Amino acid sequence: MAKCAIFVTTQQRADTAEAVLLELGEDNIPVYITHPLRVGGEAMGIVRSEGIQVIIARGAVATEFRKCTSLPVVDIVLTIQELGMLILEAKSKLSMNHPT
Repeated sequence: MAKCAIFVTTQQRADTAEAVLLELGEDNIPVYITHPLRVGGEAMGIVRSEGIQVIIARGAVATEFRKCTSLPVVDIVLTIQELGMLILEAKSKLSMNHPT
């Protein structure tokens, strides 16, 4: 599976994302805090050093990542909590621990 990472803009969103990931048993997906103006430098440095292959972000952060990399960028249009609820629902319907 590709190495993924979530980039958010606030500590509150990071805490929520980490809580949802922990609840889902997906503790191998790191969550980073960045600002859209820091994507080209600081955040891309993290992407390169950690070997991240898929970037998960929302809003301006996702837009900025698209400008400076050819890596796949998943743009979250829902809140992290809503996304987590959808993943839990999908897992229960599919009766699979790790659906892909």
